Amino acid sequence: MDRVLSELLKIEEQHDVKILYAVEGGSRAWGYESDSSDYDIRFIYVHPLRHYLSLLNKKDVIENKIFHRMEFVGWDLKKALSLLHKSNPSILEWLTKENVYVEHHAVGKIRNLTTKGFSPYRVLNHYVRMAKKNSIHVTGDTVNTVKSYLNVIRPFLSSLWLISYQTVPPNDIFIMLKTLHLNKAVKEDIETLLNVKMQGTGRIDHRRFKSLIEQINLELITIEEQVNIHFSETPCDMEEFNDVFLYILELIWNVKGLR
Repeated sequence: MDRVLSELLKIEEQHDVKILYAVEGGSRAWGYESDSSDYDIRFIYVHPLRHYLSLLNKKDVIENKIFHRMEFVGWDLKKALSLLHKSNPSILEWLTKENVYVEHHAVGKIRNLTTKGFSPYRVLNHYVRMAKKNSIHVTGDTVNTVKSYLNVIRPFLSSLWLISYQTVPPNDIFIMLKTLHLNKAVKEDIETLLNVKMQGTGRIDHRRFKSLIEQINLELITIEEQVNIHFSETPCDMEEFNDVFLYILELIWNVKGLR
């Protein structure tokens, strides 16, 4: 953790930003990391006020990949709030309360917006598309990586969660496995793949789990049919998101009168 905090301080100095929030992403957030797994740190930052008072379109992403298997990706506060307003699944995953490295108290106001902008319709569509797209890579006649299977399984389970509960799916895959009502054979195959991943084994024979992927693809078709029947787009007012943006700028840079 000290190494992560040290690198975050370097990013602040290098880019002249204030980091409001930093959290672990990837397999370490999803609960199936191995000893060799990378550290995928995701963060939200804010620029000095002058940065936002410009007619120029400025970069709103910071990416910094360093040695020792550490990757840092950050979004500007304005970008993060805009994506949250659109119910972007990535920012929803970032705003977990687990595996947090840095959290300014103002982040509570951002978290409060997750329910305001949350659209089960959009998030469900995202996870279904992701699972279907990733399943293409595990249906060939070659040996596949365990990671390629989990890249199908995690969005599939997230889709089932949304169908069942219409809430933001938990990051931890084991919570979903424990809570969702899954076919016994499907659950056992998923648990086997998770154990293989956490033991650090990289590749696995696709024939062993062919029926699992076939079953998942069939269920994804059923889920996709239910999306348009039981879910619909729900527009969300941007004003409250804008108020939080201005509030945080005032708070961080000690100015008044923006709202």
